[in-house]
Amino acid sequence: TAGLMDAALSPEDQAVVRKSLQEHVRDGVSFHALRTRQSGAHKFVSVHAMVPGDWTARRSHQLLKRIESDIHQSLPEVTVLTHLEPLDEPVAGAEQASTEERRPGVETGQPNPEETKGPSKPS
Repeated sequence: TAGLMDAALSPEDQAVVRKSLQEHVRDGVSFHALRTRQSGAHKFVSVHAMVPGDWTARRSHQLLKRIESDIHQSLPEVTVLTHLEPLDEPVAGAEQASTEERRPGVETGQPNPEETKGPSKPS
């Protein structure tokens, strides 16, 4: 039922996205912060790719292009946004843990209030 509110992609579309990502889980690559939404006829996917810190920018960029292409081949009407992080950064690991704790919000497509807050104003 399409309404005025954005919603997560269908479970079938989410499975297609996860399958596309799974194809790239090798050589130390992992993913987190997967978010999907549909607004009217428009579909959106956002995901963070974590790669080994010794990868070159070229190799990392090629990976992101392949991921985006793979998702587009399975879901041609989707807009894909990828974000790259080095796997060996402590911040990346901490964010991954906090993302896993918030997993229900990712599944439902509901925004996490902490992620939608604007910048804090100094007191």
